Amino acid sequence: RLVAQGWRVGVVAQSHAVVESLLRGLGLGAGGFAVASAQRARGEETAGRLEPVLATGVGRVRWLAGQLVVTLVGTCVLLAVSAVGLWLGALSVGEDAFGLGDHLAASFAYLPAVAVVAGVAVAAFGSRPGLAALAWALLAYSFVVTMFGALLDLPSWASGLSPFWHVPQLPGADAEPWPFVWLTLLAVVLVALGLAGFRRRDVPRP
Repeated sequence: RLVAQGWRVGVVAQSHAVVESLLRGLGLGAGGFAVASAQRARGEETAGRLEPVLATGVGRVRWLAGQLVVTLVGTCVLLAVSAVGLWLGALSVGEDAFGLGDHLAASFAYLPAVAVVAGVAVAAFGSRPGLAALAWALLAYSFVVTMFGALLDLPSWASGLSPFWHVPQLPGADAEPWPFVWLTLLAVVLVALGLAGFRRRDVPRP
């Protein structure tokens, strides 16, 4: 009986590690989508399609907010599909340690971190479009920290520069609310800076 219990604990721990590792990769993938989607606004501007839209009376903040809603919805759909896919994959091999709700919670735990990297893209677009690559640089750094941080033995301050480093290792682990709160607040500040900057700066004519 003790052997069976130990085997069960080992299976659950292994399943937890596998799911958490897959979720890290999917979270980073969602970050890539969010950054690319947020930077579509810059593509509209450089292609000369933004100025005619603004000339129709559409406000700058309203236009950019609409772009961000699309980014948010797309990111949420991607995270939800990832969670459902992982859950179905686990069921297909007879692993039911974590339910659909656990997978959804673990997947959406990465949303604030994704919002931060997208917020960097928005802040750059609104204030200094030439710095748009900073969002990709942050995402690349986050990939290194998330996937290889333990092997590289990075100090805590270096790992902490990645927003993904602050996401709890779900499912199965205890999650404190504060990382989600601070990441969400940081994302809101970055987006607000982007919106405020976009209201003031010049938009080149086509």
